[in-house]
Amino acid sequence: MYAEYWVSSLRLAASTNNGYRRIIRNHITPDPGKIRIDKLTATRIGSHYRELEMSARKDTYGKGQPLSASSIHKVHVVPGALLDAAIDDGRSRSTRRRRSARSTR
Repeated sequence: MYAEYWVSSLRLAASTNNGYRRIIRNHITPDPGKIRIDKLTATRIGSHYRELEMSARKDTYGKGQPLSASSIHKVHVVPGALLDAAIDDGRSRSTRRRRSARSTR
């Protein structure tokens, strides 16, 4: 999976790397991760954020409860950077860059 390849290429603090891997495992791979990266749309990503707002907690305490706005923002950062890297690596035909976090919420 491209996400694992991408996160392995980053020079990050161990805690940041672990956080990115957790976000990929819990919030990207199970749903939008099933869609080919060059077929992922802004509408699908927006729908995924709405799902996270409703019932995305994966931890034991509060499982199935909504994620906070702060947590959703953290989730947003990872696929945004991932998609930018995919464009740079030629994995996506899009030449457009992602918009700021405010425009996707």
